Amino acid sequence: MTKISMVGFLVIVGCALPLACQSQAPFRTNSSPALTPQELFKRVSPSVFLVEALDRVGTVIVSGSAVLTATNELVTNKHVVDEGAAFRIRQNGKTWAAVVTHIDSDHDLGRLRVEGLNGVPVSVRSSFTLAIGERVYAIGAPEGLELTLSEGLISGLREIEGTRIVQTSAAISPGSSGGGLFDSSGRLVGITTFYAKEGQSLNFALPAELIATLSEHPVATRATHWTESPEFAALTEGLMLAELADESAKAGQYDKATAALKRLIDIEQRRDPNSRGLAAAWKSLGSMYAESGNIPDSHKAFMEAVRLNPNDGDAWRGLAVVAPTLEQMAEAFGQAIRVNPKDALAWYGLGAVAHQKGQTASVLKVYEQIKSIDPAKAEEFYRNYVVR
Repeated sequence: MTKISMVGFLVIVGCALPLACQSQAPFRTNSSPALTPQELFKRVSPSVFLVEALDRVGTVIVSGSAVLTATNELVTNKHVVDEGAAFRIRQNGKTWAAVVTHIDSDHDLGRLRVEGLNGVPVSVRSSFTLAIGERVYAIGAPEGLELTLSEGLISGLREIEGTRIVQTSAAISPGSSGGGLFDSSGRLVGITTFYAKEGQSLNFALPAELIATLSEHPVATRATHWTESPEFAALTEGLMLAELADESAKAGQYDKATAALKRLIDIEQRRDPNSRGLAAAWKSLGSMYAESGNIPDSHKAFMEAVRLNPNDGDAWRGLAVVAPTLEQMAEAFGQAIRVNPKDALAWYGLGAVAHQKGQTASVLKVYEQIKSIDPAKAEEFYRNYVVR
């Protein structure tokens, strides 16, 4: 158990904004001019990121915050990256794969390296130059909300089990761990880490000077295993392909998105031919084919998705939309309802099929079901299929 985690009245929160660490970063005193909150946010927010830790099938299990302290390096809390098999950082719709290179368990700090990031690192100021009453700003991703700014004061400088802790009234919430606490000139003075379970405005940050000592805590064995492991390499490539497909689809580049998804399916097939990740990739491909008007291939892709994961209601609904016959549509919508009896969209589709088949009694029964789930959707259904 770490020193910090032994402090009984504190609750560690899951925060993951990338904080790059630069051991040679200069520590400055409080001599720079103060910025307005708007100026400060504009200056330092490009250096704060959302961090996500993923399991072996690519599911996000922890998210937090981190700050860029060197060109391709970020610092976050150890508890953000403790359980992950792979990691990624996000900012403004962009995503990068990350690797853990250093861990300081005693101080709940970790360093991530991100190839190709080439960001602008923040300036660092020693907490020993801080004064109680100074204005500070916390920037992180509370509850996954990227680049959230909160304002407060330095309300205390404390020693807890041999570690200097910065106490602040700037709000820190779950998801803020690993974010940055900045002085009024935009210099990093702390890594937001935890808050008091009871009480108000009792929020804490690790002093920024600790990031210089991370170089003393490499995790070479762990990092080498991750960066050279074929499994990790495949997972990382899969994450990038999924992001490429998503961005291409948003831009209307369906051919490019489809190609990326096919490569992703090939990777997932090699990793585990029965995985949920593979099922999700087939579902995405089905959606992509449907968007581009390729209904036959969309149907095949959705069929594969529900074969691999018969409890995916979204995949069943997708299959229903592109099914070649009304009977097959009804069957697929019925399967979606089996998975989630309160799926208003599946009920809506089932009612539309009943209307097409002239089954008035069934249409009315479906209407009653939708009304009990989503009154607004039921009103739309009533106008389209009951009173026509």
